[in-house]
Amino acid sequence: MNDESASSRLGRAREFAERRLSPDELRAALSVPITRAERENAEQLIAWFIRRYSTPIARLAYVRQAYSRWTATGDATAAAPNRGLLQR
Repeated sequence: MNDESASSRLGRAREFAERRLSPDELRAALSVPITRAERENAEQLIAWFIRRYSTPIARLAYVRQAYSRWTATGDATAAAPNRGLLQR
């Protein structure tokens, strides 16, 4: 696989992820219940975040720093502190 094809695939994936949904598409997506695996993954991420940032002040400080990174790069996954938790 060359960089150009990976870049092209990433671009197509980003376009798909950022597209505007029609009201019908949105209703269809929201009508599907989350799976047990999705729920467990979310619970694990929340537990990790609470352990890593154990006080409200620490959580706010993280969010402020993350928001600055995200708005500077335009990419919410660009400088994630633990990429293993953010699935690209």
